[in-house]
Amino acid sequence: MSEIEADPVLYSCLQMAAVRGLESRYPNPLFEDDLSCKLAGDKANAEAESIFRRSKNKLGRKISVRTRFFDDLARDALREKNIKQVVVLGSGMDTRFYRLNLHNEKQEEVDGDGNNGKVNYLSWIELDLSQVLVAKESLLYNALGENDRTRRYQRYRHHHHGEVRRWSRGCDLSSTGWSACLKDTDFDPRMGTLWIMEGLLMYLEPADVNRLMRDIAKLSSGNSMIGASVVNTDSLKSAQISSSRLQNSWRWGVDDPKAFLSENLGPQWSINVVTMGQAGCYPQGANYGVWTAERVAEWRRKGRTMYIVAQNF
Repeated sequence: MSEIEADPVLYSCLQMAAVRGLESRYPNPLFEDDLSCKLAGDKANAEAESIFRRSKNKLGRKISVRTRFFDDLARDALREKNIKQVVVLGSGMDTRFYRLNLHNEKQEEVDGDGNNGKVNYLSWIELDLSQVLVAKESLLYNALGENDRTRRYQRYRHHHHGEVRRWSRGCDLSSTGWSACLKDTDFDPRMGTLWIMEGLLMYLEPADVNRLMRDIAKLSSGNSMIGASVVNTDSLKSAQISSSRLQNSWRWGVDDPKAFLSENLGPQWSINVVTMGQAGCYPQGANYGVWTAERVAEWRRKGRTMYIVAQNF
């Protein structure tokens, strides 16, 4: 953990987990995620709590809205689009697999509207730097209760039980050979895949983002989806001159994500772009009733964050 805490980009995994864990403190929370607090650790949790109090309980709603948007994307892909394979790139300490209750032995989940659903088959693959995932797997093991540890974690970490598989593989997504780590999972390029890149792409060099998107296009059969968060160039410029060591690490932004993706994915993909704060909920909005139009206009002057959903059905 000391290696993760010393690196601002790696440490952000813990910080984001701490922020997600605080969402349940709001009236009408967008999701519940107590497991994230257990993964974040004392330092990140204390920092998030301090900022939460100083900011009059306004901390983290941007992260929470982003989290809920991609939760809803995953629900849509699994329930409505019948996608049975998910690859999370730059997964960090995210607990979406558990938050959506996909690890449940009966494979039942309650969706955003309170309806019960069922996943009959699922392969869930998480990719990130090895040091992050080694720490995450250890923290998950310790965070789950004794009964869950035997009944759920051991069965779902790398092994097949029932019809749900969860895999965790270390790799460098900025390298040309990143996709090799999929070979020792049950990833099947003939199956439709949901690719999730949440809070990842701004940390990669432009050439690496281009290559990553083209690799994903090659690995995707029909009936696939891509979900990604991106920032525009104004946000990138602001981040690179900010006092934040984390934001100083940003390397990529895009002003026209639809054109960018069309060029790198190909014409068979339909692309929808939603700006964070846009009125409504997934798939057409990313506000969830959290912010007023005036508040959104205020922070949009410094840049924009956008959520992309691409489909090749």
